[in-house]
Amino acid sequence: MPFDNRLMVPPNETFNGLSYGNWAAIWWNWLFSNQQQGGSVYFLRGNTDLESVIIRKGRNALTFDAQTAIFFPIICTINSILTNYGTGDAIVNRKTCANSQRDPLILKVIIDGTKVTKLKRYYAESPEFIMNVPATSPIRKYFKPIVKSGQAQAVAAGYWILIKRLPVGKHVIYFEGKHQDGFKTSGEYEIMITN
Repeated sequence: MPFDNRLMVPPNETFNGLSYGNWAAIWWNWLFSNQQQGGSVYFLRGNTDLESVIIRKGRNALTFDAQTAIFFPIICTINSILTNYGTGDAIVNRKTCANSQRDPLILKVIIDGTKVTKLKRYYAESPEFIMNVPATSPIRKYFKPIVKSGQAQAVAAGYWILIKRLPVGKHVIYFEGKHQDGFKTSGEYEIMITN
C-alpha cells in the first residue's frame, strides 16, 4: 500500500507541543547518548562521517507499536564549541549551520515505495540548546574530527521528517542526503508496526 503523506507532520506544525527544531535538539542529544529508545517518538539516523551506510533489515529490522511516531534527519549538522566548526557564539553557530545546509545536492526520502516530494520545505533550525556529549558516547568517535565530550550551547540545522504514525504491518523507509561539501548520509530501515 502506498505511503500516505498526510501521516507526516507538516513542517510548520508542532507535534506533542514541540516544533521540528525542538525535536532536532532532542535528536542530537539522543545521538550522543547511549542511543536507547523510549517514549512516544522513535529516532532513526543515517551514517556519520566515518560510518558505513545504516541498514536495519531482516534480523536487524525494528518493531514497535502503531502509537509511536518516527523522527529522522535526511541530512543535518550541529555547531558548538564541542564540534570542529563551532564557536561559543550562537549567532555564528546558527549562520554556519544554515550555510552548510544550503542547496543540498541530494535530498531523498522513499517510504513504502512512495517518494516524498517538496523536501526543502522540511528545513528546520533548532533553538539554542545544551548539547550533552558523555565521554562514553559510542558515536562521537565516528565524527571527523572526534566530537569533544562535555556540555555546551549548540545550534542544529537540517532537513527532518516526522511521521505521526505508520499503519500496522511492514514498512520500509529509505532516506539519503548529500551536502555541497560532498558529505553523504543515508539510512534504510524495515519496520514492523504492531497493535
